[in-house]
Amino acid sequence: MTMPSQLQRVGGAFRHTLANLVTGLRVLARPPRFGSLRETIYRRPGPWIVTALGLLALGLLLVPTADVAAIVGARKLSRFWIVEPFDFYTDFGRSNWFLWPTAAVVVVCAALASERLGRVASATLAALMVRFGFLFIAIGLPGLFVTIAKRIIGRARPFVGGAPDPYLFSPMAFHVHYASLPSGHTTTAFAAAFAIAALWPRTRYVMAAYAILIAVSRVVVGAHHPSDAVAGALVGILGAMLARQWFAVRGLGFVVMPDGEVRPKPGPNRGRLLRLLETLAARARAVVRGRARSTT
Repeated sequence: MTMPSQLQRVGGAFRHTLANLVTGLRVLARPPRFGSLRETIYRRPGPWIVTALGLLALGLLLVPTADVAAIVGARKLSRFWIVEPFDFYTDFGRSNWFLWPTAAVVVVCAALASERLGRVASATLAALMVRFGFLFIAIGLPGLFVTIAKRIIGRARPFVGGAPDPYLFSPMAFHVHYASLPSGHTTTAFAAAFAIAALWPRTRYVMAAYAILIAVSRVVVGAHHPSDAVAGALVGILGAMLARQWFAVRGLGFVVMPDGEVRPKPGPNRGRLLRLLETLAARARAVVRGRARSTT
């Protein structure tokens, strides 16, 4: 195969993938089909009110009562037995662990999607694209919001001023030392925990434990006050809830029940995934045979 023909194939694959991604974005931006975002939230406001007011009240309570005690106490913990294990674990609160894999799945699905695969395989790829696209948005957008907001708020990290002062602020400082509120790692962890559990409810206890330990780790390693972690949990959960609601009113991955409850749609089962793999393998073998004939 000559170099120009190889470049032509690559260019065609790129245009095909880009076209499918653009189509996916258009579907995501289409008008709601099952009530407006506001209407469906008002239909079942309890979870929103409990989450927002509960975490907000907890965060405000922690500032005068526990922030100083927690960050001072964290310095007295055993470095070898407690701090270093938490220091290792806290890295799993970075958004990269979720955003890169989910984005990769979306791009691969867009690259593979084709009418020639048949109805079942195409529907399976579309379902995977919707679910992993939801995870990317539900985790990425709260994280992006916090990345900007924390630098505008400008709360100092523990002991930045030399003393455990939870009231030290330098708004608009745009410096890492004054980017404590909210905790970005905790935002990512709770957004991921809510989003994954929303799609696969059986994971909710494991994901809740993961998120809580990330929040604790941010205090243990001395990066945040407890109230920073609670604020991160608040933003992460509410951001993921909004993303779920956005998808649900468009019939993407979720369904809105008459009482306003949002439930996940059944995802591709093992049989459909295996059938998809078989279809892709057969398609790949056909392409290889076609190229072999063209070179003989």
